[in-house]
Amino acid sequence: MIDAADTELRDTKVHYLRMDQPLDYHGLSNSSLSLRVLERPIDVRYYLELYQGVGLNCNWLDRLVMPESELEELINQEGVWIYLFFHEDDPCGFVELVEGAGFVEILYFGLFSEYIGQGLGVPCLKQSVEKAWALEPEWLQLNTCELDNPAALDVYIRAGFKIYQERIEQRRMIRAGR
Repeated sequence: MIDAADTELRDTKVHYLRMDQPLDYHGLSNSSLSLRVLERPIDVRYYLELYQGVGLNCNWLDRLVMPESELEELINQEGVWIYLFFHEDDPCGFVELVEGAGFVEILYFGLFSEYIGQGLGVPCLKQSVEKAWALEPEWLQLNTCELDNPAALDVYIRAGFKIYQERIEQRRMIRAGR
């Protein structure tokens, strides 16, 4: 866990994206990849390992400063689906899908740093999008910001998401000098 006192809020450009219909991702599959849902109840400490493993380099900090009891309730509620990506039976990342009113949000998505740059991001995103559409929403949404992996926005756009809003928001990051 990270103490909130070790973080600060910073003005950050955030891109909000959506997809209004399923796309055919023919040819983007990867036979070495599989996706497995985490069964409930999801262990908070295991979830935090995944969250940090994927997002700490991109300042995913909000759930690290959240009380564990609150996080446990959040990740185990109905309409939240957390899947692990496996590459040749080794965990390589995760995605968290959250059902909303008419939509599914890809709330968190990413690979562990040692798997970035191996051509797995797009096939993992494809599988995530297919799982999200299987929940039968009217649209999908996600957001990314300038603190995220520099390639993230381009990958989402190439996957068929379109930016519908951009704005400056306060995002948490590790305090300088920590």
